[in-house]
Amino acid sequence: MESEELMAMNHWAAPSLEGHPPMVLCCNRSQVIAPLGIRIARVEDHDNLAAVFDAQSEVVTAVYGDFFIAELVEAQNEENRALVAEVDGRAVGLMCLTSDVDINVLAQCFQLDPYDNLLKAPYMKRVRAHARAVLEDGEQASLCSRGDFLQVALGSMDMGALLDSIPQMEDGRINAVQLHGALQMQEFADEVGEVLQEFEKSIMMLFWQVNFLEPMLQENSLLFPQKVNECVQLFQSLDINERKKIAGEVLGKWTEVQDILKLTKEAIAAPEDAEPLEDDASLACCWLGLRKP
Repeated sequence: MESEELMAMNHWAAPSLEGHPPMVLCCNRSQVIAPLGIRIARVEDHDNLAAVFDAQSEVVTAVYGDFFIAELVEAQNEENRALVAEVDGRAVGLMCLTSDVDINVLAQCFQLDPYDNLLKAPYMKRVRAHARAVLEDGEQASLCSRGDFLQVALGSMDMGALLDSIPQMEDGRINAVQLHGALQMQEFADEVGEVLQEFEKSIMMLFWQVNFLEPMLQENSLLFPQKVNECVQLFQSLDINERKKIAGEVLGKWTEVQDILKLTKEAIAAPEDAEPLEDDASLACCWLGLRKP
């Protein structure tokens, strides 16, 4: 294509009016900004970093004190880290990272709806459904169905990740006390949290109910994470109506249940050389309702 045609089209490759050919200018980043090195912050970085902060605003030092940067760096732990960018061995920037995040504060300060408000997808789905119900039915709408709060709480958390965070023994089992502590640290929405005042105890009781032939968990008890997951999955698969049906069937045989408990108590209290009151097969038949005890 001729130069005249390029000039008529105002093309970037057209020569200037003076007839000079086009030029492309480039600038390497390293010529303008020195390469930055990133490392863990040290207390001795305070003076350099304080100068950087004070150059931006003296309010920070006035509010938090002269040595707040040194205190911040010194307070690093597994949940809080401080990184610095350095040039020629001098700290010129600071970044503080934490895994202890208050999602409620972030939601108040930033628009997080496109990111599900940093909540688990199943839980956020319920929140949006609740919001629609409030708009349609007013303030009487509830986030959960009656009797469904524990399932909502379990659905909003990642049980697999929680179990993976607990140290395991050589055989893969975890300590019941550590499981109890991990469950105790879980936080839920206000409506769910107010009802589930003792969430950790509810889960420990649920685990025993599923494994009722085994002793209740004690402080030194060990259990396999897979059994906890199976217990939670079983509970999640039963809606409130199914649980009511099971409870109704148990109550319908409550006389037989009481007889079994009475015989069990007498068998435990009886001397070791006493004859058994009832063999295991009879008790099983009684429980299944095949015959009267």
